[in-house]
Amino acid sequence: MLQKSIIFLIFTIISQIYAAGQELTIVAVHETADPMTVDMQRRDLNNEICALVQVQLPVSGVVFEGSTIGEPLFKTNEYWVYYTPGTKLLQIKCPGHYPLRIDVRDYGISSLKSKQIYAIRLKTAQSLQGIQQSDPGANYLVLDITPKSGLWVRIDGQAQTVKDGNVRAYLKYGTHTYLIEADGYAPAQGQVTISPGERTTRQISLESLMASLAITAQTPQCTVFINDEAKGTTPWNGKLAPGLYRIEIKKDGHRTYTENIELAQRDSKTINAPTLTPVTGILNVDFDPVDADVIIDGQKIGLTPGVFNNILTGRHTLKISKDGYQPYFENITVAENKEVRATGSLKRTEAAQPAMPTASNNDNDNEVFTVVEQPPQFPGGKAALFKFISTHLKYPESAAENNIQGRVIVKFVVTKTGQIGDIKIVRGKDPDLDKEAVRVVKSLPKFIPGNQNGHAVNAWYILPIIYKLE
Repeated sequence: MLQKSIIFLIFTIISQIYAAGQELTIVAVHETADPMTVDMQRRDLNNEICALVQVQLPVSGVVFEGSTIGEPLFKTNEYWVYYTPGTKLLQIKCPGHYPLRIDVRDYGISSLKSKQIYAIRLKTAQSLQGIQQSDPGANYLVLDITPKSGLWVRIDGQAQTVKDGNVRAYLKYGTHTYLIEADGYAPAQGQVTISPGERTTRQISLESLMASLAITAQTPQCTVFINDEAKGTTPWNGKLAPGLYRIEIKKDGHRTYTENIELAQRDSKTINAPTLTPVTGILNVDFDPVDADVIIDGQKIGLTPGVFNNILTGRHTLKISKDGYQPYFENITVAENKEVRATGSLKRTEAAQPAMPTASNNDNDNEVFTVVEQPPQFPGGKAALFKFISTHLKYPESAAENNIQGRVIVKFVVTKTGQIGDIKIVRGKDPDLDKEAVRVVKSLPKFIPGNQNGHAVNAWYILPIIYKLE
């Protein structure tokens, strides 16, 4: 009897050692692209969001050791284990198996990162009878949906994460229902059956309910606004969800055309806007000399002096020019039925004026030269000057929002000591762009002053500053 008990005890010990001596097999360790939602997060002792490791192992009673935070969550076929960011080594103890140690660096992961989700798939060893580990009872469903954005997806009533039109769900074997919705599309619903073997994949294209709208205008290059949002220029066409819309056709210096429409599902409509009515004001130019050209936005409209009706409202660039004289530039704003008056005299060019004064030690310190033997120079040359401008210039938000671009020409004096002074806008583009150009010029460091007859002199410097949106 004692001998039988000893034999039974020895057999039991051997059986326990053999059972505990099985090994877990690592199938895959990788970083996922799934986002960690707020309800998935857990924080460590430093209040930093943990890394989440999803371990696919359909065995209960598994123990995780290391820098874990809180108790693991067992979700049918996988464990959710939270680790302190920076963790490199994971320890897993599965009943009936040797403890498993995983170094994530062996799989191209330097360490676990905060807010990142990792996936580990493990496989248990064969049992003593040689039978494979039981089937996990679940598999993946992948939905590939068109359109790729604006989707709401539910599987068995549970909201799913959608990325670039793809949904990935790990589901139990059996039949499951899905519902897919998107604005402007008919909802799609159906059933899928999850079974062992290959994952289940469905490609689903939602049926569009969008309406088509085309907009043309008799006045060319008008801007189209739909519910106060700029959409582009005429002719325009696009897709819109069914509903009510306020359509506006706008162009500077013209009255806006407005039309309200209702679009039904799969509707197709066209709006033909009539010729927009110009809105004008008056420009009165009284400039010397007589018969100088009056030019608006690069187009000649007459000679000085003159009164010009039918100038479109809005901002314009006025230029007065004549041979033998320096051109005059001014930004003007024309209002409806209002008169804008421009008066003054053009200055003769250097060739038409008396000989240029020469500099000497007795010259007036306030004398400013237009042309000198050696013009003022920025330290490092023009390349360094333009680099300074591009580095320090800030695009005004209002101008960027309204897509205002162009060239602002600034004129300023470089004194005989190299200081910047008497800044003027020769040709402006927009009040905010002009103001920013003046600010940057004021911030310029000292120049190398101009030189005439071997003496440093005050001299004018003209600088173009170009605003361009990417």
